[in-house]
Amino acid sequence: MYLFDTDILSNLLRRTPSTVLIAKLASVPPEQQFTSAITLGRLYFWV
Repeated sequence: MYLFDTDILSNLLRRTPSTVLIAKLASVPPEQQFTSAITLGRLYFWV
């Protein structure tokens, strides 16, 4: 299982996200991808 933090998820929101990161996320099944409520809150106020 993977718990994504603010750095990982904010990278995906950038104009040019990391292609290596996108490839890695594509190889992880969605049911193994998680984030925390704290991370969601930080992204909400950042955006």
